[in-house]
Parts: sequence; structure tokens; C-alpha cells
Amino acid sequence: MVIKCNEFLIHGEVVVKETGRALAGLTVEALDDDLFFDDRLGSTVTDKDGKFEIRYDRSDFIDLFLDPKPDVFLRVLGTSGKQLLTTKDHVRYDAGGTEYFRIEIPKNQLEEEPNDMERSKYEITGKVDPKQLKDIPKKAQLTAYAIRDRKLLGSGPVKKNGKFTIKYEYDTSLEGKKKLPLGVQITFAPKMPGDSIVNEKFKRAFLPAKDFSKKQNTYFIEASDKIVRAAFDDYFIIDWFARTCVTRSPCIQTLSCSSIEDGLCYDEKDVENAWVKIYEIRTPSIFLMGTTPTETSALVAEGSTDSSGRFRAEWTRCRYRFFFPFYFVKGYRIEVGQIIDGGYNQVFMDPSDVLRDLTDDICEEVYIDRADLEEPVDAEGELTGRVFKLTRIGNIPVGYIEQNNSSAFYGYADSSDASDSATLKVKDCAIGRTIKLFANIGSGLLAGANKVGHFRLKYSYTVGGTTTEDYFKMPFRNLRDATAAEKPLTGPYVTEDLGPIAGPDSLRNVYVYPNPYDLTVDKQWVYKGLVAVIDTRQLPLESGLVTITIEPLKNDMSTYPSGFITSPGDLSFTIMVDNTLPTVNMGDIAGPYGTAVACAMLDLDLHNTYTACDGNTRKQLTGMISVPYNVSDPNQHLWRLSVFAEYGDVCDRNIAMQTVSYTDTTVVPLSSRPDWGGGSFTATSQGKTHTTDVRNNPIPGSLLNKWDQCAYQFTVRVHKRVSNGEHGYSRWDFSKHITVKDKKI
Repeated sequence: MVIKCNEFLIHGEVVVKETGRALAGLTVEALDDDLFFDDRLGSTVTDKDGKFEIRYDRSDFIDLFLDPKPDVFLRVLGTSGKQLLTTKDHVRYDAGGTEYFRIEIPKNQLEEEPNDMERSKYEITGKVDPKQLKDIPKKAQLTAYAIRDRKLLGSGPVKKNGKFTIKYEYDTSLEGKKKLPLGVQITFAPKMPGDSIVNEKFKRAFLPAKDFSKKQNTYFIEASDKIVRAAFDDYFIIDWFARTCVTRSPCIQTLSCSSIEDGLCYDEKDVENAWVKIYEIRTPSIFLMGTTPTETSALVAEGSTDSSGRFRAEWTRCRYRFFFPFYFVKGYRIEVGQIIDGGYNQVFMDPSDVLRDLTDDICEEVYIDRADLEEPVDAEGELTGRVFKLTRIGNIPVGYIEQNNSSAFYGYADSSDASDSATLKVKDCAIGRTIKLFANIGSGLLAGANKVGHFRLKYSYTVGGTTTEDYFKMPFRNLRDATAAEKPLTGPYVTEDLGPIAGPDSLRNVYVYPNPYDLTVDKQWVYKGLVAVIDTRQLPLESGLVTITIEPLKNDMSTYPSGFITSPGDLSFTIMVDNTLPTVNMGDIAGPYGTAVACAMLDLDLHNTYTACDGNTRKQLTGMISVPYNVSDPNQHLWRLSVFAEYGDVCDRNIAMQTVSYTDTTVVPLSSRPDWGGGSFTATSQGKTHTTDVRNNPIPGSLLNKWDQCAYQFTVRVHKRVSNGEHGYSRWDFSKHITVKDKKI
């Protein structure tokens, strides 16, 4: 997360207080608390995970009192504009450059869904005069479209006899108790990908709401010949399709990775059933002098990946043969998502500064972090006997978590010596954030009167000699494969709610057991063996030893008699939990002629000038730069500290200045393990030490102690020995900006 000079960031998440469920679609406003009038710093809407991000600069809060720092509070508004919560009673005075908020809204303060709109089914039929179809090329795949509010609502092919049908679901309005349909525009055009028809200039005609009739919960309308003629322009359709056309046929290969480092995908696997979108990035060929042409994107192809993770696209781009093009194609960007319960979840998007060429018939690889995907997980293999066993946290088997309570490493995970590729490799790691808990079962508990049908999950911890224990009550949803009947509506996966439900004692702390070996068609679990998704940040303690125990229950929710389950020690394990944050203080950045505070200038000597890959002439400066900093961690769980300098030019690489590691015995002696709480360090750099830019073009001259005259971001990156089982070593970045310049200027 890069913060520019004079820029401030407020980010966080909004959840339901009682359950921790993410709240999407709420408006978050950030304000600066002032004596007379509160300055509005910015606002945004929470995403599907309840997360939000607001950026602002000094001009948004500096008033006649010239406040050096803002006093921040937030307001959360519902979809109707009603205020749900404010933090004005807890203003963050003199807020820093980055502030994080976790906002918990009680259930009773949430508003109900607005009741002035309601979804209904619509069906539009009609007929185009077959005489008007005779000159339209068959390859055009003539299609009828329904459009409203710049949204494509539905479409349907125009058959040889001219008939067409468009079916879709959309809002209806409510006036009192009366439900009314909404009017819509129709148009006719060649088949186009996605909703790109919305941006085309084909003729449209309006079907008014009053002409719809209702039959069995569906609003019907037959478009009159007059309406169809008004929306159908055979000359324009033929003209559009008869332009000079070029067909593109690139291939996208989607791969999931256990980790992605320096552009390399580790432990890659094909991603089946992903939904790929290809966007063409364009700039206008005609624009006003003195202005920068605005970049636009157009969806040109989308579709699902096959069993080998490939999406083979094909689209046709047409232009008039003798006319200057209206736009130039700069390149392409890729988006990848998954369709679950009929909804689209984005899991990957090319950054705005990345463009792809996309060569025909050659597969372009897209690397996706495996933790962001819903990917099938195979069962571990049925055990024998009356065994129920907690097996792993994410991709860290429980066997790699130290369970000797007399060890200094009690509760820490160390899988660094694991020889298999499936295990996440970590060293002396605590556990934090959201974890996936897996279990396995023996054949003696899979059928008959002793079959496991439910379970409870308990946590316990000891603070100051007092032991506290309770059951988890977090919502647990697992994915399963959609049945053949469900797939057309839901896509390949369906979400199943498994609890908590009320147990024999009426307390809602019981979950349905998702049997990984169940052969029932609608019980084919995507994550076989997954029994819980636990947000450790919702535990009553922020850090410390926590014991997790699973209690299998029969189909009728009754408990098993003592000793019936063999190896009861397999039902629990202890982990060291850590959800605390490190602290970093960066001192003034020093050069040969003095120091620079954040966003200030640092003088260096001029070395030479050179032409960068963007064609601009740059000054190259010389001199050693130092960054003093202090890092501390309340639980002494640091893993690696690294310092580097970077700026946004594509010609340059990051400049590594220092790396300090937990595994370096000169920094952390073996006798001090597993604790390392940081210290005070100074990172120094010799400047650029490479001889080519990122495009392998030579950079002339001696390169020691060389810096470009530019604004640099100096970053202290902190990795902690904390893992969620899918990612090793949580990361935080702390940055300062300065401008390196010629001291003669």
C-alpha cells in the first residue's frame, strides 16, 4: 500500500458486532473534528468483504487554525442514507498518515433492506420482418437486447423467421401495496461480449411500463411492429459488421500459486471453472491540444476455464476500411473471478500500470494467490476405527505444531523441514488472522448408530492463573459442487450454511458435520475435511496460548460415551495466537549534506545525465543515503526486516538497502529463540547496483552510489512469524517519501 507525499489513508472493515459478518454496500464518511465546522475528508462504499479505503491530503483538513494533523472520526450510513453508527465519541486526535478502523455495528442498529423496490421476472417477445434479415451476414449472430439505466438486462437470438424472446429479472417499483413494472429499451445488433452493447450506438426503442401485462408472477410484453421497426436498422447493422474486421484468438492460462514472489509462481496448479474477462485498453485518436487522452477499457471476451485452466477466447474487431480509427489499442488487461451461488467474485485483476500484448493461439499465464480462490480440496483418506482427528490449519499439518507444554516453542508451527510440496513451509510461527481448520474421520464413525452428524468446537486459554473456555459460535459455510439442475443458475459451486444451530441445551453452538466421504449428489464438498473457518481476531484475547477442541456428536446431537472415541488426544491441540501489530519509527533520512524529514529534499552531487527508456533525459546523482529506524513487536515474533527505496519509473528497479532476519544467528542467537522483538538499525545503500534497466537496456557509467533525481519512497518492510496456514509471515510496510535532487539546484 503506497502512500504519496502529503497523502493520508483511512482504511478498515465494517462488520456485524454479534457475528463478525462483513457488511457490504454501506457508505463510510471520514471527517475532521473541528471547533466550528467538521471538514469532510472523503467517503467510500464498503466492498463485499466489508472493507473500505479513503485517501485524502492536507488541503482537506487545514483550516484557519492550520491544523498540522487531522482529528478523525467516521460515520457509517445505510443504503437509505440513515446514519447507523458514528465514532465521534472516540475521535482519533492528531491522526497519523495511516489509520485503521474496525467498526462493529450491533444487529439492532442495522436497517432492513429497502422495500420500495422488488425483483420480478420479465419476458419480451416480438418479430423482425424476415425481409430485413436477408442481407445481414449469418456470422453477425443477430441478437435482441433489453437495456435500462445503462445496464444490459437480457438478450436473445433473432431466429430465421424473425422471432425473438428476451427473458430477465429486474426491479419493480412499489406504490403502496401495488407493484408496478419498469419500462425498458430494446435494440438489435450483432452478438457482443458482456455488456459492451451498452456503449454502442445502435438505434433503440422504448417499451413503456403501461404496456406490460402480468401472468403468473411474470411481466409480459409483445413488442409491436412499430416498436421493432424503430429499434431495427438493417443498414447500420450490415455497415457495422461489414467493416474491415480482424479476428483475435488468444488463450489465457489461469494458475493458482501457494506463493508469488518476484514474478514466480510456486506450487502452481490449473484453475478450473474460473471466469475470465479480457479488457481492451484504448486511447482516443483525436483529443484537444494540451490535454492528456483519457484511457478507456472495453470488455471484448469472457468465459470459463476448462479442466486444464485455459480460456480460449475469440472476438472480431472491425473498423472502416478507409477511415482513420477513432481509437488506438494500447493493450489488454485480464480479470479473473469465480461464480458462486450465481454471483461473481473477483479474485484477480491486472494492475492499472500493466498491459498485455496477447498473442493469438499462445496461452498467456495469469498467477492467482491460492488463498484468494475457492479451489477443491481432496479428502485426506479415510481412517480406520472410531477415530476423529484435527489434522491441519490451512496447509500446516497439526504434527508440525509443537505440543510439548514445557518447550519454549509450545504452540508454534515449524514446518521448515517438510519434504512434501503441499505443506506450507514456516519457521517458529504463531497463528493469526482467519484460519481454516480441517479434520479427518475413521470408518467406525461414518455409518450406523455411531455416525458423526454434528460437532461443537471449543476454545480455552489461561490468563493470570484463570482458565476461560467457551464454544465457537461463528457462522460456518462450506462450498459444495452444484447439482446438474442447479448449475445453470448458480454456476459450479453452491454455499451451504452449516451452523451454528441450536443444540440439545438450546444454545446455538452446534454445527452440521460436512462428511468428506459422503457420496450424496448434493453433499460433494469443495473443501473436503473443512470443519471451521475461524477469525482468531474475534477471540477474547489478542495473543497467547489457545487450545482448540472438537467434540463430535451423533446424528441426534447426543454425545459419545467416555472412551468411545479412540485417541482422544487427537481431538484438540494448542496454538500460539498473535494478532498484534509491530511498531516502526523511521528517523530522518540522511545524505552527505544533511538530513531530510518526510516529503523534504535531500541533496546529492551530480554524476551525469542519461536517456531513460521512456525517452526522457534524467540526472544521475551520487552519494550514500542512510535510513535509521526502530522496530518493536509486543510478542517478539519478528521474522524479517527489509529496507528498500523505489519510485514509479518503469526503467528502474527497487534499490535494496538492508535485510535483517530471524534466522541470522548474529542478530538472533539460537539461545534466544523463539523470541525476537526487533531493535534499532540503520540501513545504508550504495545506490543502484544493476547495469541494465528492467528492459535489459544498458545503463552507462559506474553505478555505485548512484540515484536518479526523483521522488523516492523509502520503505521498512516488516514480516512477523505469524501465519494463517495459507500464507507464511504476515507483512506490514512503513514508508517515508523524500526527493533526491542535485545540490546545485
